[in-house]
Amino acid sequence: MGRHQPRHRVTGLAAAAANGLGIAGFAYGATLWPVQAHGGPGQPLPGNAWANAIEWVRTADSGGRRKVIVLEVQTGSYGNYEMVPSVNAAVRNAIASGVVVCVAAGNGDRDAGIDDQGNPIPPTGSILVGATAYAPAGNPRAGFSNYGANVVVAAPGDGAHDATCDSAGDDRYRNGFGGTSGATPKVAGVAAQLLQLRPELTHAEVRDVLNRTGGAVSTDAGKPVGTFLNANAAVAAVTGFLKAPPMTAMALGMGATGNLEVFGAGLDGTLYHNWLDGCGTWHAWAAGFDGAPAARSVALAMGPTGNLEVFAVGATDGTVYHDWLDARGTWHGWTADFDGAPKASSVGLAMGPTGSLEVFAVGAADGTVYHDWLDGSGKWHGWTADFDGAPKASSVGLAMGPTGSLEVFAVGAADGTVYHDWLDGSGKWHAWTADFDGAPKARSIAVAIGATGNLEVFAVAATDGTVYHDWLNGSGSWHGWTPDFDGAPKCSSVALARGATRNLEVFAVGRADGTVYHDWLDGSGKWHGWTADFDGAPKSSSVALSMGATGNLEVFAVARDGSLPRHNWLSGAGTWHGWQ
Repeated sequence: MGRHQPRHRVTGLAAAAANGLGIAGFAYGATLWPVQAHGGPGQPLPGNAWANAIEWVRTADSGGRRKVIVLEVQTGSYGNYEMVPSVNAAVRNAIASGVVVCVAAGNGDRDAGIDDQGNPIPPTGSILVGATAYAPAGNPRAGFSNYGANVVVAAPGDGAHDATCDSAGDDRYRNGFGGTSGATPKVAGVAAQLLQLRPELTHAEVRDVLNRTGGAVSTDAGKPVGTFLNANAAVAAVTGFLKAPPMTAMALGMGATGNLEVFGAGLDGTLYHNWLDGCGTWHAWAAGFDGAPAARSVALAMGPTGNLEVFAVGATDGTVYHDWLDARGTWHGWTADFDGAPKASSVGLAMGPTGSLEVFAVGAADGTVYHDWLDGSGKWHGWTADFDGAPKASSVGLAMGPTGSLEVFAVGAADGTVYHDWLDGSGKWHAWTADFDGAPKARSIAVAIGATGNLEVFAVAATDGTVYHDWLNGSGSWHGWTPDFDGAPKCSSVALARGATRNLEVFAVGRADGTVYHDWLDGSGKWHGWTADFDGAPKSSSVALSMGATGNLEVFAVARDGSLPRHNWLSGAGTWHGWQ
């Protein structure tokens, strides 16, 4: 809605329909309502014209279709018009009613969060839009664009390189229209496109997707304008992980090409794959990826030759399959019974201190622990049963420790006894120790390097789900198992990884009802306590997490009720973005 420019908004939002004539816009299936909020014919309504217009759109019957408001007006001092109390309230009411609201930040080269009197503007949660200038390379902030922490996304606003309808007719176009008023319809058009693809998306989800999938904007220090609008990436996001099929298990890790590779086992065992590239684009789920078998679980890790090594355990009989991704981005197909592998219930792998990839498999029939390894020349060395005198086990967990050794834990198949073995830098294994460091009987083990450089280990008790914690410091000292660690709830599983802020992020799934709990360890060694229903998490059966291609921590929760998995992510600024 604008004062004298309703047709200009048409150019950015939808232009003409896709009829082969002129411009087809982002969301050409949308219906346009050009609302003359101010200065039009007829008797003006009492109160603020812009607030009245927003309220009219909020309450107007759209036949069940979602609505997107484009608000383009600024104060006489070129400030964010959300400073007007009635407009501020109208924007918030519209958002609460399910309307997606995009607002021009203004063209005063000033903080969009401060009003004309120097006071903070109460945040509305709108999609506040900044503008970029034209440049042969990069996306510089336009010098006139307002800025601030509440600006969500920026789009081109250089009038000399923008198009609008000519006054001579709707079928003629010219340049000369820009500013944040020219940028905002482009953002609104992408928002409308996202709603065409996923009508159930909330305003907050659209806002998040537009910001998260955007590119970098070059701007002066202290003058942020969000991210640069990337329509392709935004569409990929809502048709990618947000449309994941129901899963029973997930695994993810960084790949050979610098992308995040994500695998999930569907309810029927179908193996799905998705990937996140360095631009923040998800690439949609591929079923039966690379000719994959039906699988119950997947494990993956980078190997010594610079390739990503992936193992899948067959859904029907535990056949071990292997595929790998090279640095050129080529997948090489799944090999069954890889390297003479046994039938297995699970596989675990990690790089070891000698530069080799160490792989463990737990036998499906009786829990026999098998071991294979890949050296730096690309040679696999065959599976060894009862490796290093290993016990019969139900699972194995492993990670490099702070002393440069590989630390390996096995949970005994019979009674949950925790066993430990380790590989030193000379290539020597040191045999399995039962009831390691006074460990409890456990159902599962999770292990990762923490924020302080120590190895952090969690065990979930077999009997009642009590969460125990032990840790290994850089001098090689273990510190004993602590039950109910940091006030932990009773749980069925724990997952952990270093996050985007270099803190250790830990998730636990509640034993009783699948509540997702979260705790974190900062670089000073302080734990911050468990938070239930973290960031609005769904009830879940498991959680998987890894650092991603864009430097963010990517987290997936497998829904307890068999519905779609949910995704959340932690940015380098320490912000979580909600489960989608």
